[in-house]
Amino acid sequence: LLRAMDVLRRLLEGDAADTRAAFLRNYLRWEEEACRGSSHPTFPEALEEQFQEYPQCDYLVEMLSNCSRSEPPATSPDALPAPPPAPAPPVAAPDVEDLIDRVRTVLPHLGEGYVEAALA
Repeated sequence: LLRAMDVLRRLLEGDAADTRAAFLRNYLRWEEEACRGSSHPTFPEALEEQFQEYPQCDYLVEMLSNCSRSEPPATSPDALPAPPPAPAPPVAAPDVEDLIDRVRTVLPHLGEGYVEAALA
């Protein structure tokens, strides 16, 4: 379950994240329509069935749900490309990981994904 969360997180960040998110969004919509009226669960439904007792499951299903509901921004064909966004101030990844580790030290029963979502 943690591996699936890590893969999804990596898929939705970095270069070409918009393209990968659009692919995932289209796949989830196709799967939802293809499974409608059948006994086959969608990927999020299968996750909930298999991992319902894990708090990370709710986080992962929510990430997938948000991805399938979000829409890419509408653009007109004659619109000029937007200037590149200003670079965000660097956030040290070890600080976030350290914070997650600190929380999990105090509350070890909480999953890493749950703590990450709570801190977001």
